[in-house]
Amino acid sequence: IGLSCISDSIKLNTYTFNDSIFISNDTTRHMQFGKLNIYITKNYICHKKDDKDIFSSITEKSLICLHLNDTLKINDEFENKTFEIRKTYPYTSTDRLISFENKDTIIYNETKRLTDCHYFPGYSTTYSYVGFVLKDGIKQKLGWIKLLIQEGRETHILETAIQK
Repeated sequence: IGLSCISDSIKLNTYTFNDSIFISNDTTRHMQFGKLNIYITKNYICHKKDDKDIFSSITEKSLICLHLNDTLKINDEFENKTFEIRKTYPYTSTDRLISFENKDTIIYNETKRLTDCHYFPGYSTTYSYVGFVLKDGIKQKLGWIKLLIQEGRETHILETAIQK
């Protein structure tokens, strides 16, 4: 499940953190419909699975889950993008491109991301509050959204509030 802004004039309250990631490469082959399918895969995961895994550093942005007495300010960090909202169970996304094809062979280049390390910080609570900034002409207004996240499959917006 992702949470996205529906307009360029709104941004959600975020923070930036540095993290580590491990990269591994795999090649698999199998026959399908009389063609040899070759998958060249680059895996990104936050757990080291093999001694051959390559260590890398990444910078991520995550939503801030507001708590009682938190203060939201115009100069806080805000971002307009899609944010994943998920449990800590493994979530795999795959980008697959055909890099070569002839009558008997197809070669795929894949990138897989196993993202089981970070998740929406308010997931474990009944309700979550996410701050936002709305640009209204030259004015910027702060607000919040009250969310209910059910089973990692549904997100409901229950309430919103914005400055006058």
